[in-house]
Amino acid sequence: MKIKNRFEDERYILVCANWEGSEFIYFKDKLQNTETLAIPSKPLDPKVFWRKHKEDESYCLPCELFLHCDSKVMTADNVIVEWGLTLERLNRFKTLIEKID
Repeated sequence: MKIKNRFEDERYILVCANWEGSEFIYFKDKLQNTETLAIPSKPLDPKVFWRKHKEDESYCLPCELFLHCDSKVMTADNVIVEWGLTLERLNRFKTLIEKID
């Protein structure tokens, strides 16, 4: 795994990494207690999304970011939604980025 970008503030964690031959986006909303792992449908520049989030309080970072992803897995409390990726994959990815930090 090679981490390309990592952003964090009081609310969000956003990590973009190359893993298993694909680009992945990991996103955690600390306030909503949600996590998402996704594969963008086209190359994205996460810096652009993060900058907009920091500049505009009304900008919905996860809404905009995940419009550009076809495969994803999302968790919220006891709810899991898998669209082409599994919870197992999210957990493996999270374990790897925690080891790198």
